[in-house]
This record gives sequence, C-alpha cells and structure tokens, in this order.
Amino acid sequence: MSFFKRSIFLASGKTLQAIVTLVFSIVLSHLLSKFYYGTYQQVILVGQIIIPIFILGLPTAIFFFLPKFSGIKRDKFLSSILTLFIFMSFLSALIIYIIAINNGYIFKNNKIVTPLLLYSIFIASRILTSSIDPFLISQKKEKVIFYYYSFITSLDMIFITIFYFTKMEFINLFIFYAILGIIQILLTFFIINRYYKFKFRFIDIDIFKEVMTYSLPIAGNSIIGILSCNIDKLIISSFLGASIYAVYINGSYQIPLLSLFIASIVSVISPAITNYYHKKEHRKIIDIVRKSIEKTSIIIIPLFFLLMVVSREFITTLYSDKFSASVNIFRITLILLPFRVTNYGNILNLIGKSKIVFYITLFELILNTILSIILLNIIGIYGPAISIVCTTIIQIALLLYFISLSTKTGLLDIFPVRNIVFYISFSIISVIPLFIVKRFADHLTLLVIEVLLFISTFSLLYLIWRKFGRNIFGLQK
Repeated sequence: MSFFKRSIFLASGKTLQAIVTLVFSIVLSHLLSKFYYGTYQQVILVGQIIIPIFILGLPTAIFFFLPKFSGIKRDKFLSSILTLFIFMSFLSALIIYIIAINNGYIFKNNKIVTPLLLYSIFIASRILTSSIDPFLISQKKEKVIFYYYSFITSLDMIFITIFYFTKMEFINLFIFYAILGIIQILLTFFIINRYYKFKFRFIDIDIFKEVMTYSLPIAGNSIIGILSCNIDKLIISSFLGASIYAVYINGSYQIPLLSLFIASIVSVISPAITNYYHKKEHRKIIDIVRKSIEKTSIIIIPLFFLLMVVSREFITTLYSDKFSASVNIFRITLILLPFRVTNYGNILNLIGKSKIVFYITLFELILNTILSIILLNIIGIYGPAISIVCTTIIQIALLLYFISLSTKTGLLDIFPVRNIVFYISFSIISVIPLFIVKRFADHLTLLVIEVLLFISTFSLLYLIWRKFGRNIFGLQK
C-alpha cells in the first residue's frame, strides 16, 4: 500500500472519531440540563487531562525502539512496554478515584462521583489502546486502525441514537463508557496478539530504563502542553461549578477537523524541515513553512471572519438557545484562530529546539494560570477566555522569534504576507452581505444561507484574483 493510501486510512479513522465526539456533545447539549451537561463535560475534562499525561510518551517510544529489537529482545521489549501501559492504566484509575472522593475540593459537584468512577474504566482503556496506532503503523496496517476506529465510533453512534430516542437516565452515559472501555481493552489485546504473536516475559530492567529515559522528556512536554490548553477550563469548572462550566465549554469550542488538517500538513513537511536543517539550508526551511502557511491561511482566515459574523447562529444551532450566553466566549476564543495557521512548537522541535519549546510552554502555563485567576475575580467568566487569548499570542510570538533566530531569517519571511492581505480583504467583502440576510431568517436556515453566500462570494473573488491578479496587482499566482 502506498504512503498516501496509508495516510488516508489513518486520517479517516481519526476524522471519524472527531466527528462522532462532536455529535455526542451536540446531542447531549440539547437533551440535558445545563447542570448535567456541565457535569458530563467536567468528567470528559478529567479524561482529556489524565489520558495524555499517563500515556507517558510510550507510543512514540514504540516507534523509536521497536525496529531496534528482534527475537527474544523484541519479546522482552513488547512485554516491558505493555506492562508499562497496563501499570499506567491502573494508576490512572487510582488517581481518578482520589479525584472523585475529593470532588468537593476540585469540582464542587456531588453528582460527579459515580460518573467519574465509571468513566475511569474508559480512561484506563484509552491509555492502553493508545498503543494500537504505533504497533499497527509499524506493521503498515493502517487499514486495521481505520476498521478499529470505525467499529468503536459505530458503537458510539448506536448508543447516542438509543439515548436520544429513549431519554435514558444520565448515569447510563457512563455505564456505556465503562462497557466501551472493557471492549476496547479486549480488542487491544486481541489485535496486538494477532499481529505480533510474542511470548510474554518479565520486564527487562535495561530496556525499561531505556524506554523511560526516552519517554519522560516527551511526557514532560506533553503534560505542560495539556495543562496549558485546559487550565482555563479547570479554573472555570473549579470556581464556578457545572452549570457555568457548561456555558464556558461550549463557548470555547474548537473545530476538531481544523486541528487535524493543520497537524496533517505539518506531518507532511516534517521530514523535509529536519533534512534541510541538518544541511543548514535555512532558506528552504522557511520556504516550506511559508508555503504550508499559505495552504492553511486560505481556509483559516475566511473561516475566522465567517464564524465571527455567524457566531450566534452557529452556537445556538449546535447547542440550542439555552447556551446563547456561550456566544461571547466563543467570539473571544475565536480571536486565536488566525494565529494558529501552523504548529510553531512542532517546527522548533523539528530543528532541535525542544528545550526552548518546553520553557516557553511552561512560561505560558504559569502566566495563563495567574492571569486567569486574576481576571476571573475581576470580570467573571470572560476572564479565563481573555487570559488564554493573550498568553497564547505571547507564546506564539516567542516561538516565532526563536524560529526566526534559529533559521537566521526575518519574521515576515515566514508568512506569505501579500496573499494573507488578499485573503483578509476578500473575507471582509464576503461577510458584508451576511448582515443583510440576518433580517430574513434565523437559526439553522440563516446559518445555511450565510455559509453558502459567504463561500460563493469568497470563491468568486478568489478565482478572479487567481485569474487576473498577476496583471492587475503585479503578483504571481
């Protein structure tokens, strides 16, 4: 199977999972009260933080070490890495138990205990099943990964459909997650045994030390990054409770497919960046980065202007009118969208500056935590949203500075400035008609009309520019 086809299978599975996760949240926001929806999101937040932390960089270690071993050494490595995954799964369940019995200090929500305990089974399973991707990719079995994700997401869809039509009790959500977790654990062992057929052996101490030495720095960066992304949610959830958190989490909505799109582009250009850096061809690194930003900008910049104008219809259509208070939070966090045209941290990692990325991310986490608490006490729920916007922009500015310094190029050289100016201009022109149609429809109908009108106008302007831009503006196509 070609590299392209393998990538398609892998990306399709991840995309399907992201879509179903979004559908799950949308359906529940309509069915549940703010309090119970907020409780659900608080439980999910625990998983979003615990899972990446307790994975401990082990999937990356599989990619790195698996090709090195064969025969008995390979069996020892597989036994050691799987034992580590199992241990971290059990440890995560213990940590969640501690969180659950101390919920009064953390979430101030006495309804969260049983859901958290049930969800701990799912979290433990997700830590263990994170080994499936690297194990199967190493065997070039991306198609199996796609089938695995398709099966799990089909179970999700069947359950949420039943939940919607039967109006089940809230706790049934987490009984389902516990059952799904057990299914995932069984599937993981079946798949690994099916494709590796190794004999289980005791942990090899030397291999264990090697794996931990390699994995811990990766885990450290991951922990800081996860806490940095979620500190605003933790603060809102802990200080203001489940109902207010429900409003905040829907407002701080991130478009899942967009991050997958950006991550895919960075993955594609990663080998070339590393290769050019070793050859000290810095100009070529910047050329590749600029071209990748050009590809993402043509989607991200118009999307920013569109969502800013249709934000009320977008949020209330997705989550219902009871979450209209989420609109302003959505607009605040949306400001970050144009700044995320690429993953600047990954680019620095690829040119050997991972320590700089770690320190900048740590600085952003500390600054964001302090500023979020201060602003929360001054302006309430909007404080953490404003804080994460300000501190993320500072973080991106620092990352850009070090990219420029490391590649010995100017900051403006990184961006296709002329193209970006035109994308902004076309977007501003394209949103003007949307203010007119707002008078004639509402909710879903209005949202559909606005999206189609914007896409039509922007596409027309873009095509005209591509056709006649060189002659009119003296620019290359």
